Amino acid sequence: MRRFQAIFFDLGDTLVRGRPQAPSFGRIAAELGVDATEAQVRAAIAAVGPRAHLGPEALYRRRRESGWRVTPDADEARRLQYFGSVFEALGLGDRAAEAARRLRASYQGAERWEVYADVPAVLEQLRAAGYTLGVISNWARRLDEVCAALDLARHFEFVLASDEEGYMKPHPHMFERALALAGTPARAALYVGDSYVYDVEGARGAGLAAVLIDRRGAHREPPHRPIIRTLDELPPLLDAADTWSWSETAP
Repeated sequence: MRRFQAIFFDLGDTLVRGRPQAPSFGRIAAELGVDATEAQVRAAIAAVGPRAHLGPEALYRRRRESGWRVTPDADEARRLQYFGSVFEALGLGDRAAEAARRLRASYQGAERWEVYADVPAVLEQLRAAGYTLGVISNWARRLDEVCAALDLARHFEFVLASDEEGYMKPHPHMFERALALAGTPARAALYVGDSYVYDVEGARGAGLAAVLIDRRGAHREPPHRPIIRTLDELPPLLDAADTWSWSETAP
């Protein structure tokens, strides 16, 4: 009897990657009568970015202090404010808010996101092998629409977004909810994600095994094993599951 019955995945930088933002900003600006070069859009994004976002450490601290609770309406308002600030920098004036709403709507599909080339075949292989598959992601509402637009939804039994659940990874709620939907005990479930803190520590804290995927080659000294660089390395690992502890932390 194989070790795992269910496999859950992160989405961003695991199954999909973001496309460059500048063309989308430029398209929306042009629709509303302002022509901007890609260089101008990139400059506006760079100018607004430091004012609109906390740095990684401050953002992590704020999230941790909140108990990993999510405030969807406030988070969405911040996203729209950021987009609007970029459009203001491009000269849209009182049309910036409308531009922000249009851009936000376009972020639900293939204009903003691209599926990694290795993903569809691996998901097909895992489904054919009888695994229950799901997505657990720190993501805004309507994640199911994103997955459908990218032709990923058909592979999964369920898709969980933090903004819908009220908690974000690494809070155990996200993983426990997935286990309940899959009807699988934690010991028989595996999670695959690109973040050591949010994905690996979160999954292990809820009793799941974890695989770290490092598509960008960011970890010279992996903080966790097993670690893979592409998703097509996952099936061979599953075949050898009984030879791994699946809970290692690299020194």
